[in-house]
Amino acid sequence: MLDRFLRGMFFLSLLFLAFMLGIVASIHQTIFYTKTKEIYEYVDALKQKYDSGKTPFDNFHWTKQSKYKVGVTVSNSKTYSDGLTFIATNNAQAYLVDMQGQIVHSWHHPYSTNNTSEDDDTFLGGAWLFPNGDLLVIYEGLGDISGRVLIKMDKDSNVLWKYEDTVNHMLNVDTEGHIYVPVNSIAKKNTYGLPNLQPPFVDDAIAILDANGKLIKKISLIGAFAHSPFANMLDNPTDQQPLHTNQVAYIGDIADKFPFTKKGDILLSLRNINAIAILDPKKEVITWAKTGFWYRQHDPILLENGHILIFNNLYHAKATPGKTIETSYNRSEVAEFDPITLKKYWTYTGNKESFYSAIRGMVQRLPNGNTMIVESGRGRILEITPSGNKAWEYYNPLHAGPQKQYIAHINFAQRFPRSALTFLSDTGSKIQTNQ
Repeated sequence: MLDRFLRGMFFLSLLFLAFMLGIVASIHQTIFYTKTKEIYEYVDALKQKYDSGKTPFDNFHWTKQSKYKVGVTVSNSKTYSDGLTFIATNNAQAYLVDMQGQIVHSWHHPYSTNNTSEDDDTFLGGAWLFPNGDLLVIYEGLGDISGRVLIKMDKDSNVLWKYEDTVNHMLNVDTEGHIYVPVNSIAKKNTYGLPNLQPPFVDDAIAILDANGKLIKKISLIGAFAHSPFANMLDNPTDQQPLHTNQVAYIGDIADKFPFTKKGDILLSLRNINAIAILDPKKEVITWAKTGFWYRQHDPILLENGHILIFNNLYHAKATPGKTIETSYNRSEVAEFDPITLKKYWTYTGNKESFYSAIRGMVQRLPNGNTMIVESGRGRILEITPSGNKAWEYYNPLHAGPQKQYIAHINFAQRFPRSALTFLSDTGSKIQTNQ
């Protein structure tokens, strides 16, 4: 009883502080406006977690497994694409596994040394692994509040530099070493001439950094839409974050395969308008955008055959009394399609087994034609042949809870040929960890 009373007083005091700051901000329109919004969001997130009587494992990038599974559960050496799989997950864990699921190398730098959030409220997002073992990785925390950071560390987990901003989701690196990463801020005024955007709203941007983590410039994506022929895509925003940018990818020589883009453009995925788009970073304008059969999608990838591969999160809905259409979805889809006609050329929906991730999700076309799929919300990686059969399956070994009933999401994974990671040449295939 006393603990509940003290906890209640704690939340009341935080809300009172946020209320007083809000009054100051509304009068003076100072920078306290943004911080007040963040305080409200943070307090609300904490209150929901504790009032529900749940642990962080119930609602924060962990999923309760119906059956305990861990490591490699399917492995067909005749059909899989051999290599090492890089994985980024919760508790600031990143590691490489071989096809048997053994850890070949790992990186670990506690988030708590960079921010006040606890490690169990932390997950690693997008990453970029260099041949020498250097790692760029995004740290994200509870409730989409500020305090996230992009860190570059060496193969031994020593921090080389960090860029502190509201970095989130994915990142990409071009041939000159420039880094592209989504960031956001809270806009208290609508300066874009888009009448249906009601402040305050989350203003997505792309931060472009040099190879040393120094900011070159930021490009507002709402501004890029507002000055483009695709401004009408923001006519009916359904969320206080109109776009929710979850993918940013530099387009190199593969641009020659696609009539609507050029080398140096940026491929975007914009979850909240169910769109993929092309940004010209020099003109700071959207030059192409498309909606289609996908909903709440992630990770569109340009393929050499002129098609796009995409993780379509909300593919199939089951009518359920009392539930909205979105909360009724129970199946995801991976699809390869023509971006002009939207004709599908290959799909995977799990065949007869359950396949679903409401959030995140990734795809990668492998050298032998297989497709690696990250079913983020279930902590699972699949490698699927063109005929739809499993060649490899892996479950995250990171579990939590008194019966280890919660599996950590896998937020990022990528398959590498062993020869591409030169830093391993000194250790060969020796199993090692840095934890």
